[in-house]
Amino acid sequence: MADHVEKFAPTGGRLLGMLAIALGLGVVLLWLVDERSGVAPWFVMLAAFWTVAAWAAFLRPRLAVHGRHLVMRGMIDTVRIPLRMIDSVAVRQVTAVGVAGKRYVSPAVSRSRRDLARQDAAPGRSRGSSQGTLAFGGIFKLAAEEGNRSYAADSASGASYGLFVQERVLLLAKDAQQTPAVEHDDAPAEDRVVRILAWPEIVGMAVTGIATVLLIILR
Repeated sequence: MADHVEKFAPTGGRLLGMLAIALGLGVVLLWLVDERSGVAPWFVMLAAFWTVAAWAAFLRPRLAVHGRHLVMRGMIDTVRIPLRMIDSVAVRQVTAVGVAGKRYVSPAVSRSRRDLARQDAAPGRSRGSSQGTLAFGGIFKLAAEEGNRSYAADSASGASYGLFVQERVLLLAKDAQQTPAVEHDDAPAEDRVVRILAWPEIVGMAVTGIATVLLIILR
């Protein structure tokens, strides 16, 4: 399981993000090619900030399983959560993972309002029942039988991909908890959640943001 890698396809916002980045880069390139184009320096710097922010907000977020860890890549950080520490997973407008009383959120995988309303209205379900826990299994058998790629293809027929991701992560967490600790080569590293800041994105937004404000003040 240490070499196991499973990536979940991001849902929504990527096309908008690519359009936003293309627009920002277009402004910057226009100014670089022709400084006499009439584009104000502050507007060029604002476009640079817009580009970095669009990448961080729309394209950087990812959700994947690497070995015995759930990797949640967000806008300005990456969180590595040991699978065996996961208590609950809920995929709604965002993916929320519960670990020892704390909640870690990722916008990478979400579910539409229509999908949530359809599930809440389903017979035998109450509002909010889309949250899965290890104590109360959901559709573990389905998640075990369906691979990520095949399920993504079938989702066009009406199946909820977000619900699949929720139950798949729960299944992997359950399997990790049932594996004896002595079999973990990296057992000490699995006892805590690790958060790594995305310094390139943070520095990029800080520099371009401050430069934009200064250029507006000094123009």
